[in-house]
Formats: sequence, structure tokens, C-alpha cells
Amino acid sequence: MNNSKLYLTIFLVGFVLGLPTQMLGHAGLSSPAPRNSNTGIKSAPCGGLARTNKPTVLTPGQDLVVNWKETIQHPGKFIISFSAANDANFQVLATIPDTQNSTADLPHMYSSTVKIPTTPCSACTLQLIQSMEENPAQPTYYYSCADIQIAAPQADKPDLTVTALDYAGGMFTATVKNLGAVATPSGFSVAFLVDGINRASGSASASLAAGATILIRSTTSYMILAGDHNISAQADNGTTVVESNEANNIFSRDLSIAGNQPPTQPPVQPPVQPPPASMPSDVNQLSSSSTPNADQMPKFGGGCGQVKMNSSSGFYTGGRGASAAATILLFIGPIGLALIMRRRIITRVK
Repeated sequence: MNNSKLYLTIFLVGFVLGLPTQMLGHAGLSSPAPRNSNTGIKSAPCGGLARTNKPTVLTPGQDLVVNWKETIQHPGKFIISFSAANDANFQVLATIPDTQNSTADLPHMYSSTVKIPTTPCSACTLQLIQSMEENPAQPTYYYSCADIQIAAPQADKPDLTVTALDYAGGMFTATVKNLGAVATPSGFSVAFLVDGINRASGSASASLAAGATILIRSTTSYMILAGDHNISAQADNGTTVVESNEANNIFSRDLSIAGNQPPTQPPVQPPVQPPPASMPSDVNQLSSSSTPNADQMPKFGGGCGQVKMNSSSGFYTGGRGASAAATILLFIGPIGLALIMRRRIITRVK
């Protein structure tokens, strides 16, 4: 084997062995926001990914709705865990069985509510594990992690957060809760986003009391096209309310739309052609049903030389002299007749 083939073989073997363990997607968090969107991380606890600078800020003991998607079907379960010590010492918050077993409707969307610990922490981690159990004695795991911060709310300010988001028939509905110790001083707006783009909005017209919840519906509709999307709701997107925590206003989840199609333009109809103009009345009268009788036919000559048109045959008939004259008239036509008359006139003059 020459050197070039040897180097190529070494490269291919090294490439295959060195492939990252997150090539094939299986499951991943949708909200709270994960460190990245990779759904195929196989390295515990979080694939070696560094922490982000945008943690989801929660309050001690808060109920948190966790949303995730399964992109490749495997029997097994999902495990939600929490670390208060920067990806170490995880404690299990919930175990959810994998109940969607069809491969025809992937991705499968899941949601579960967990109770956040009551101890504040600045580098917390929420972890989702997909346990694939074709062989229960030796399960295979996939991981997805979100950065969390638990902070006690300030006593003198409201704190708005979105706890649920729904979409149906072109309309968005968000559940907004005031986690703060005081009411909002006024109403506030909510933005609805599809794949990161603002598509609709709604608002609360009055103050929201401390601990109270309100359902806000979009004021305009937006039809999401068929496919897999990520939808979000952002409370107080206009930043009109000064909050104790400005980092927990956004709620996101994945949404799969099937069946609807983009609106289509109606087919262009060809212009309607006007009906043909009516035929002249004298032409319309020339029909088999209105053939004139023999008495109405034009006649030439008189007496035994009289020539007239036979209504059945369409030919002129009559005496010998008349027939000859009629025959000449029919063949030479008006122009030839005029020439003959002119010649006779000239001859007489001479």
C-alpha cells in the first residue's frame, strides 16, 4: 500500500471513530430553552456543552412546565432532573413513560409540570434524559440540558411569566401569571412569535394582581403553514412593567402542523367572448323554410318568351329566345352585359 492510500485509510478510520456522539437526533428540550437545539447528545450529563449567558430565571418552589420533543421513536421513558451545582449532583424531579409509539407522526410532543426546588442558585441545570429500552437491562441514553437560575423575587415589584401557550385555528392563547409580590401598575402586552418572528399580539387591559393569572388571546389571526415549528409568547414585550425578574417573560414550545396548505389564488377564468353579431335580416330570411314561391321569382321577357325561375330546381325556364337570352345573361353577368350594350351603342352611332 502506498503512502497516499495509507493516509486515506488512517483518515477515514479516525473520522469514523471521532464522529461526535450527537449525529442522530432522538429527543431534546423545547422549553425552558436548551443550551442548543441538538436532539442527539449521548454524552452525560449535557454533552460537554458550556453554559450560556441567558439562563431561564425561576422563583423558589415555582411550578415549571417542561416541553420536549422525541424525533426518533424508541420504547422507554423520559427522566427530568435538576442540578443546583453546575451540572453535578442531579436529583430526579419526574419520570414520564414514552406513550407515543407510532413512527408515522414524528416528532412526538411531550409536556410535564415539575416543582422547582426552593433553594436559590445561580448555576442550576434542568436535564432531560431519554431512556431507550429495547433492551431494558442495558438502556441507551440521550441528554438535553437547560441553564436555570433560581432567584427570590423582590418584594416591591411584579414578576410576569407565561406558564402555557396554545394555538388553534390561527389564534394564539397564552396564560400569564404574576409571580411578584405586588400587582402590575397597569395592563401589558403579549407578543406571539412563530420561529422567532413576531406574528400576532394580545394584551391585558387592567392591572394583574400578585399571584393572579390571566388568559390572553391574540387580537389577530395568523395561519401557520404545515410543518414543524417553534412558537413563543413573550409577556410585557413592550417593557411597560418594571419587574423583579425580566428574564422569565418568554415561553416557547414546539408545534407540528399537519394538513393545512398555504392559501392559493383562485384560477384565472378566460374572458367571456361576446356572442356574434346578429346576421342581417335579409340574410336570415334566406332559409329553406322561407323559399319564395314561383310567383315571387324574378321573371324576364313576356308571352311565350317569358322566362321565370323554377322554385324547385333553381333554374330559369321559358321560350327558346327567352331561354337563350337568360342563359347569356346568367353566364356573362352584369359586366359582360354592359360591355355588349356599349358596343351596340357605338355601332348605332357609326
